[in-house]
Amino acid sequence: MNQVYFGTIESYTDLGLMLSEVETGTPEPKRTVIEVPGMNGVLDPTRHIYQDIFYQNRNIRLTFAMANYQNQWMELFSGITSKIHGRYFQVRIEPDLDYYWDAFCKVDTEKSDKNKGIVVVSLDAFPFKRKMEETSYDVIASSVGRSQICMNSRMKVVPSFYASDSGISVSFGDVVHELTAAVEMTFPDIMFAEGENEILVTGTAGTVTVTYREGSL
Repeated sequence: MNQVYFGTIESYTDLGLMLSEVETGTPEPKRTVIEVPGMNGVLDPTRHIYQDIFYQNRNIRLTFAMANYQNQWMELFSGITSKIHGRYFQVRIEPDLDYYWDAFCKVDTEKSDKNKGIVVVSLDAFPFKRKMEETSYDVIASSVGRSQICMNSRMKVVPSFYASDSGISVSFGDVVHELTAAVEMTFPDIMFAEGENEILVTGTAGTVTVTYREGSL
């Protein structure tokens, strides 16, 4: 039996809820379209202006069957709403436990059914599910520069860099930044896109740890 984890709260173990259906849907892309008379279709400048496509939050609906609900509906339902309704959680859904959703949780009283012991929980979730484990690369600095390919999923991310020694720099395309030893650093102009992202680590000694959290639609 699959469970849903609302932070550390387990849907069956802690709430007595048996997961019966998951509807994740797809997040709506944010687009600006312009109707141009005399032109087929529409003009969509979104991609050209922002160099990316952004998304609305994702609506996820979780349907549960409540165990032993006869004659205890009000007490059990109240306990469930007290623990998860109107709260933000990192939500994990079995069997996809390598990822989590950042989500606002709402117990949907209109869709829940006390006569059948059905409880419906709606999630207003960040459009990308994120990996539980961060992706990390250790790169040994070289005086001539050492290249490292960093693979990334669909969501663009800003990685962090941690240098073990001073005198180390990191390059990404035309961007070059000096790193401070033993300080975790991020740079807004170093952003990993989907696929291969090449960095170059230059220095006479030491190691740079590159860390980021991937996200998928």
